[in-house]
Amino acid sequence: MKKSDLLKFVELYNLAGTVEKVKLESDGTDLKTSFVTEDKTLYGTLTYHGLKFEQGEYGIHDTKQFLKMLNVLEEEITVEVVRLDDNRPAGLQFSDKNTESLAMLADLSVIPKAPLGVNVGKVDLEINLDEEFIERYIRAKNALSEVTTFSFVTNAKTGKVEMIIGYSNINSNRIRLEISPTPGKDKPAQQVSFNADYFKEILVKNRGMTGTILKVNSAGLGHLHFKTTDYDANYYLLKVTNI
Repeated sequence: MKKSDLLKFVELYNLAGTVEKVKLESDGTDLKTSFVTEDKTLYGTLTYHGLKFEQGEYGIHDTKQFLKMLNVLEEEITVEVVRLDDNRPAGLQFSDKNTESLAMLADLSVIPKAPLGVNVGKVDLEINLDEEFIERYIRAKNALSEVTTFSFVTNAKTGKVEMIIGYSNINSNRIRLEISPTPGKDKPAQQVSFNADYFKEILVKNRGMTGTILKVNSAGLGHLHFKTTDYDANYYLLKVTNI
């Protein structure tokens, strides 16, 4: 197994420390996880192909520590499940030619459960996230590092929907980004806001992807799907109301 593949898997759900506690699931060929943030405004699913763990379920309580333990190893690693006398998994032991790193596992009962079978419903707004837009958003969010939300708002004068980082009903620092929605899916019924930091980390960790579409319904759910030969990732953003 290549350490870089496992690190990529972890960063796709961890999102720079956004998600720490997860359950890993292996069918012997692919590694999967469903995850949710503590504030329940982001959840998702991730499948990474070719990460061959022993079949089973494994609880990771502290992803930050887990990453540190992986980073001491060389690129080519092996993984072995360490079990208790009753055959329950107790740890994951990663090894290279010279070093072993044993990561203890958490009881699955302490791992937050993410929603399953999410249905986005009727899509009111659909935006193609090309590379140019992604870079504009990341730069804009970095400029407003303390701002925590972005919103889709219909301009009363032009009738066009706008993406605004830092939108508020009172005067505030904000950046408006021009967007080009799909015709026929460009009229959200109402203003809807999402976590700007989570959205940025999703884009950063999936940088280089093309053809990704953000789908939004006015009820307050956004969906991003990234699919490559290596992995399949879904991220669901739930609307933020306290802006």
